[in-house]
Amino acid sequence: MDQNMTATADGPEALFAAGLSAHGNGDYTAAARCFTGVLEAMPGFPAALANRALSLWSLGALDDAERDAVAACTAMPGLAEGWMVAGAIRIERGDSAGAIAAYSEATRLRQDFAPAQAGLAAAYLAHADNAAATRHAALALILDSTCNHARFTLGSALSALGKTDTAISLFTQVLAAEPRHAGALLNRGNALVGLDRIEQAEADLRAALAIDPNLREALASLAVLRTIQGDTAEAIALCDRAIALDPDFAVAQWNRGVAALLAGDFATGFEAYEWRKRHPIYGPHFDRLPAPVWTGDDLAGRHLLVRAEQGLGDTIMFARFLPRLIAEARRV
Repeated sequence: MDQNMTATADGPEALFAAGLSAHGNGDYTAAARCFTGVLEAMPGFPAALANRALSLWSLGALDDAERDAVAACTAMPGLAEGWMVAGAIRIERGDSAGAIAAYSEATRLRQDFAPAQAGLAAAYLAHADNAAATRHAALALILDSTCNHARFTLGSALSALGKTDTAISLFTQVLAAEPRHAGALLNRGNALVGLDRIEQAEADLRAALAIDPNLREALASLAVLRTIQGDTAEAIALCDRAIALDPDFAVAQWNRGVAALLAGDFATGFEAYEWRKRHPIYGPHFDRLPAPVWTGDDLAGRHLLVRAEQGLGDTIMFARFLPRLIAEARRV
């Protein structure tokens, strides 16, 4: 992310070049320090702000990184790369709508720039708009067939749309170019589980964790697989690891509840099962309830709506409690 500057060889220009080199070598602390030096000599220099934002983002300093990215875009609205950095930071922060806005501006400025289209695709994927993610990822690959970021996003979107075989092929292509791409291993593993190719799925998920032991999604996915295989003890242990990394990770909490129920630990299982109300798949159903959820208190004189929540088996099993509810409530 470069921009012309007027400086002597040992001044801001040299610091800027050193910052780019340090970032390219993975020394993000040194890179941020170099770009700070440039900004001390040339306050508000957009390219230095954008590059420092990139280095700070790599260091996990999201607040400072987003501040620099926004400052770069404010100082130079036509700097597409600045909008791209802002978009990437917002995806990581969970602000998918903000990321879409930032990447949309980047693509408006540079429609034929594959990384900008790939970033917009990733933002739409984070926003659960898989159709839009597919369109922009495909466009990025038309612009640059080597854009692995776009290929990974396209595979992820197609997997969510049920095009599992095509998604697996795309993840395999990603891994051919980047064998240590933990995300591609994770997503291919999840897709393989959906095809009941359990042994291959387990190999992918364990490979993803060998690369990144703290990849919480891989821990949760492997827990599901181990539950399917009947090893509820390992499933619970895997969920515990994911929950230790993020106590609010509803998927792992819910997976732990399922494993505990299957293990016969009903007290733990039903308590953890309440996390389904915050689960990305099941949670939205609870947001649309027409009245408060019943918590088990006295039903005398009250109306109670009972609805089927998940599978037919659960519905049949819990229907046996309906006569008791009918006897206690005014209307069921």
